[in-house]
Amino acid sequence: MTSNGNILDNSAFRSLYQKPSIADMLSLHPKDFEQFVLFIFTQAGYSVKLVADRHFPAADGFDLELYAPNTQNLMGFVEVRRFQENHAIDTDQMMAFIGKLTVAKSREVPGYMVTTSSFNKNALTAAERQGNIFPLSGETFLRYINYIRGSHLILMGTETSHFSIPISPRVLFKGEQISFISPNITTVLAFANNKGGVAKSTSALNIGFALAAKNEKVLLVDMDAQCSLSKAVPPPDGAQEKTLLEYFTQRSPMMSLIRPTRFPGIDILAAHSEMTYIDPGGSANPDREALFAQHFHELLQLPDIQSKYRWALIDTPPAQTFFTRAAIGASHFVIMPVVLESLAAVPIKKAITTVRTMEALFDHHNTILGFLVTRWENTGSVKDNFLEIGELSDNEEIPIFDTRIPKDGRIEIAHINTIRGKTKNLFGFKSSAAHAYNAVLEEILNHVNNHYIPAQQIIRTTE
Repeated sequence: MTSNGNILDNSAFRSLYQKPSIADMLSLHPKDFEQFVLFIFTQAGYSVKLVADRHFPAADGFDLELYAPNTQNLMGFVEVRRFQENHAIDTDQMMAFIGKLTVAKSREVPGYMVTTSSFNKNALTAAERQGNIFPLSGETFLRYINYIRGSHLILMGTETSHFSIPISPRVLFKGEQISFISPNITTVLAFANNKGGVAKSTSALNIGFALAAKNEKVLLVDMDAQCSLSKAVPPPDGAQEKTLLEYFTQRSPMMSLIRPTRFPGIDILAAHSEMTYIDPGGSANPDREALFAQHFHELLQLPDIQSKYRWALIDTPPAQTFFTRAAIGASHFVIMPVVLESLAAVPIKKAITTVRTMEALFDHHNTILGFLVTRWENTGSVKDNFLEIGELSDNEEIPIFDTRIPKDGRIEIAHINTIRGKTKNLFGFKSSAAHAYNAVLEEILNHVNNHYIPAQQIIRTTE
């Protein structure tokens, strides 16, 4: 049996795919859960065969076989076990699965054991020793579903997928093994919204200036090919221009690409306009997403770097792109600037989906600190649109910052100043926007300190 027929048309599977939970998977009959797992692997881009009714010696006794799309290139075997959450898969069951792979003479083909429960320690050890067996507990399987769902169009009613290369569950194991720096040492904060013109770059820049004014060392990271953040903090005279383009095209070490700015306490990993030409798009690219996070956090953990930067602030493109996904995936916290216009909630919902998708890949929680209202004007239409964001805030349980950044012409004047190499930034003006950004910073610090140990309680190496 293949993945065509009624399986992809089953409304229960569609509903469960949209909002998966272990409890709802347990409510399925074991055979239905088997078909649901088939459905998920199909959405991941595999051609899938249901072979549960074929037994040894006519077959190897697996439940599913995974193939490259439209080929007979075997890419994996799947064992499906719908067990109650307190019924962990033990060593005997794992060894039986290993035995099937041995009989199949398929050590080079990975095996995936999918369950709604978990695995005991010895079963996990046995799988790890084999090297090509990947145990997907109920929680891990939920992560797999969420990553797939947030990474491509949902092609319901068809057995095709737009993925040219299937998304293997192995990417989850790679993602969760990456060693993120503790936010107690360096806090990584991304500014994201799929809509342009909402002051992402402005907010990253001025929060950076506000931190530097408190004698905090800041690393700005510009992932947007528009380069707004990079242009706003030009290098000192004679400093060499280096950008992240060299990392993405030549694998130049990130440490060699950090450049100083004219502003004390602020350095930058700058963007380049040609980054737009190497963007593979906003669908799944898990290996590259994981590699960026790995390299970025390896950078932050280098002794000279770890003792230097208390904050890393990442500016993201105004769209669902690889750079957006990679930036969010590498962050501890996310702020979503928003201008209160009609339909403002639509791009924010997409950005929230991206955050949840990258959480699934890395198995860590990217706390969305809140929606930051920018370019605020006290008008009737703005107040009406605020209701839409308030409803979204309630539904998603994401707070709205108490402070609103007012529309203030001195923001643009300050940007022109810094772009031209002058050191007078927004905080050199007596402006309502500068006051507001200082207040936002205090809210950020309160949010972060509620999640982690306050920075002043950390013993740090100093230069």
